Amino acid sequence: MSVRNGYGCRFAIVMTQKSTTKTVKTWEVTTASVRFKIKNAGIPVTGTLQDFEGSIQFDPAHLAESKLEGSVTTKSIDTANTMRDFHLRMPDYFRAAKFPTITMQSTHIVEQSSGVFLGTFDISIKGKTKSLKIPFSFEDQLFKAQFEINRLDFGVGARSFVLGNQVKVMLEIAVD
Repeated sequence: MSVRNGYGCRFAIVMTQKSTTKTVKTWEVTTASVRFKIKNAGIPVTGTLQDFEGSIQFDPAHLAESKLEGSVTTKSIDTANTMRDFHLRMPDYFRAAKFPTITMQSTHIVEQSSGVFLGTFDISIKGKTKSLKIPFSFEDQLFKAQFEINRLDFGVGARSFVLGNQVKVMLEIAVD
């Protein structure tokens, strides 16, 4: 922009804008564990989901710019029972052929205390997405989270007197 001063001389005003975008560290996932527990006939059944892929940009000093994303394949479910695993991949449960992945993506993260955070995550299972608040920790290059979901919210199985509705999920993701 050009203006005249009181003496008739022109001079330029140069305006600069300081960038407010912070660069957050992109972490490489080195190992990941996705475990779950549900009650079946009153007995806890545990299992894992394999084939984790993740994209992690995280800096506790810049949480607004941080983003955590991850997915696992539904065909990788393992409860140490081949027949049950086969059944869980079928249409009445995960419908793995049509919905091959379970995804999780942060939309907002706040720090609760040193190394402890609360994230709002969109979780998609079997074509249904729900927003959940999930507490997690980050210490020594390890993310840990533990939370519960209701399997019926995602259309996984039907109401049952035998199978519990609440599924406890435990995540551990090591990064470098």
